[in-house]
Order: sequence, then C-alpha cells, then structure tokens
Amino acid sequence: GLNVNIESSDWPAEIADNATSLQIAAAETVDRLSLIFGLREAVLSAASTFERQGLGAGMVEKIRTFDSTEGQRVQCQIEGNEVEGEAVGISDAGELIVDIDGARRSLRSGEVEFV
Repeated sequence: GLNVNIESSDWPAEIADNATSLQIAAAETVDRLSLIFGLREAVLSAASTFERQGLGAGMVEKIRTFDSTEGQRVQCQIEGNEVEGEAVGISDAGELIVDIDGARRSLRSGEVEFV
C-alpha cells in the first residue's frame, strides 16, 4: 500500500513531531492529478524493471534508501504469530529483517506497525 499526505497539517499528538505533507515539504500546492500520474509511471517503471531483472542488487539498494523502519520498534505477523521487535534492515531478497529477542526473522509481506 501507499499513503501520501498531500495537504494535511493537523496531526495526532503521537506523530505530530515527525509527520509532514507534500504541501509542507514543497511549500506550494500540489496538483493531485499530476501526482497520481507521476506515481503511476514510477510504479509501472519499477514493475517493468523488476519483471526484466528481478530483485537485483540495484533495486534492493534503492529500496534500502527509502527504509524508514530500520532501528524502529515494530509489531508484525511472522508465520501467523504477532511479534514485536526492532527492524534492522532489508534483506537481499527484499524482506524486512526484524530482531526479536536476539533472533533475526524475515518478513516477506504483511502489515508492520511502529510501536
């Protein structure tokens, strides 16, 4: 999934220190239609690259540059069990690596929440 805050500025207290929006970051009004088409093109381009090359080192490195979970406490489900631990990075296979009481586990897909 993808969530983009476009114009928001009124944040719940628990995220107010870290939250932002495109309007705040760009210091101007964001054209929603242009944003949607730009995102669409970026996703289609990444999907096309993935279909041609697989999840090669270049794509994994790009994913790692956008990883906002590293070093954060997270809660997720791994093999049907709800677990809490520290996100430690992205594996070469593109999985989220979570340290749970000293044991590293990989999450291929699912929901991750910051705790």
